[in-house]
Amino acid sequence: MAQRGKGIGIVAFNIPLPIIRGVQRRRRNFRKDDWASYTLATERSILLIPLNNISVEESYQRFCGAMQKAACHSIPRGFRPTYTPCLDEECQDLLKQYEESGDPDIADHLIESLDAARRHRWEELTLQMNFMHSSRKSWALIRRLGAAQQPPKSTHPLVSANAVAAHLIQVAKALHDKKFKRQVRMQGRTLLQQMSDKSLPHPFTEEEISAALQKTKPATAPGYDNIHVEFLKNLGPTARPWLSKYFSRIMATHSIPKIWRKAKVIAVKRPGKDPSLAANYRPISLLSVCYKLLERLALQRISPTRFPERSKH
Repeated sequence: MAQRGKGIGIVAFNIPLPIIRGVQRRRRNFRKDDWASYTLATERSILLIPLNNISVEESYQRFCGAMQKAACHSIPRGFRPTYTPCLDEECQDLLKQYEESGDPDIADHLIESLDAARRHRWEELTLQMNFMHSSRKSWALIRRLGAAQQPPKSTHPLVSANAVAAHLIQVAKALHDKKFKRQVRMQGRTLLQQMSDKSLPHPFTEEEISAALQKTKPATAPGYDNIHVEFLKNLGPTARPWLSKYFSRIMATHSIPKIWRKAKVIAVKRPGKDPSLAANYRPISLLSVCYKLLERLALQRISPTRFPERSKH
């Protein structure tokens, strides 16, 4: 956009232009959730998912689909709004008019309104500065002004995701002994054939599911299947027994869904390191919360045996 008036463009005031520079990620707003509607929807859908007539893979896909469908109707999703200082109702109306018409005169009026509002706010802040009684607020304002003078950080990463992935594969690549791997598999199959029905694990119960969910921390990042912990915590009295039977089937058949073998890896830059090098990023793997719930159930089973002193307390 060409500069007009005082030579100040809209970009200088951080006003969002109608230009799409990237795909924003929609997030679920759990502050506006309707868990009663979610529980009712999952209770109706879970009755249509069989446990024995279809594969473990298909059962989990339909289970995830039921939770996602219920969440779409009960938990809103959206984008985080871009914060623009001093963008009051009058400026929002002018911005809407400019986005619809593209009139440069409306843009000039919008800039003047923002300029006046920010000047008024600046005068209020400077008048409130007082180093005699309490200088905490004044020094906080000075620190914020100093941070505002720093150049903005680049929104584009200096290293590509493929470069980080290639480095992680190279570092984590272990030597495979095919002969030893085949031997371990044969021993495992022989052991499973020798096991009797009495040695099989007991089916999981609804009480065990509820106890494991109570110990699971909320607001954790979902895995590759995009299932949140809150989805499992708000399952009803019909869905939880279904989940316990499904976990019991997994333990009996020794098969898990393929998506549980995938992890969502996020690369976090190491502090004080060069961001342009792939070796200076550490990975964080996000696993499926259902898989982690099954691990917690197994841990509850083996803890009294492996750690008997803990079970006494």
